[in-house]
Amino acid sequence: MLSILVPVFNGEEFIENLISDLIELNHRIGAELIVINDGSTDSSGDFLKEYLDDIRYIETENYGESIAVNRALSEANLEFALVLSVDDPVPNTEYLISAVKQLQSDKTLVAVCTDWLCVNKSNDILFEVQVPIFNRDLMIANFKCYPGPGTVFRVESAKMIHGRNSNLKYLGDFDFWIRLSELGQFKVEKGFNAYWRKHGSSTSVAGNRLEMVQERIAYLKKLSQDFHLTRKLRKLSEFNCLLSCALILVPKFPIIAFTYLLRAFLKSPKHFLLIVLLRISSFWSIQRFIRISQK
Repeated sequence: MLSILVPVFNGEEFIENLISDLIELNHRIGAELIVINDGSTDSSGDFLKEYLDDIRYIETENYGESIAVNRALSEANLEFALVLSVDDPVPNTEYLISAVKQLQSDKTLVAVCTDWLCVNKSNDILFEVQVPIFNRDLMIANFKCYPGPGTVFRVESAKMIHGRNSNLKYLGDFDFWIRLSELGQFKVEKGFNAYWRKHGSSTSVAGNRLEMVQERIAYLKKLSQDFHLTRKLRKLSEFNCLLSCALILVPKFPIIAFTYLLRAFLKSPKHFLLIVLLRISSFWSIQRFIRISQK
């Protein structure tokens, strides 16, 4: 029914719970569990070897997540797949069954995604993410990856685009979904059915902020080269890329972040001022709610 692709690098803190949940899921829906140990230096490999009857286990050197995902994808024998990080909880079973059924019944779909929750190590909810109805142009314009954890996709389509770009460390999933959207439609199933765990070792938390920004700027140029973007779409993409770079940098490099804010303003003063007004309006609404609730 569903191939679940799990890249693992030093996941000993979460691996026991994940494998237990995946085995239970396999009993319910008949999943194919493919686990790639991407050169872990902790006890992850020793633990996984105890479950060779339940999982397909492959060891590699540490080449990075994108190459590990691609290796797992090459081993997938079922029609649909899901990439699951070792530190993320398993998506809701009913949603996975529904996603597969939708892909089976509608051949124009290449993927089904859902709203998701960000949780901490104790599974406390930190925030919610509602995924809008989107297409390739909206992802490019907003320079934002809308498909999140729990996205189920067609294996054949993923192999047609040769999986993830192994040269991208932080934007591999964003690039993958953009290229996959060239082959068909994405459908959003509403409801919080998947999870992303935020902790100190998460890629987006522990990563080098300057390196993240450099990759974004380089990828922005690649987008312009690879796709025939309209002038308006290219301008919006550049604006939102610069804005996202500023937000990434501001906690550690506020002065450099300011230069990216300035570049965003110069790129599109109208959009910049609109976002500022929206942020002020949102802040005022929150403060007003707090005052009312305290009465």
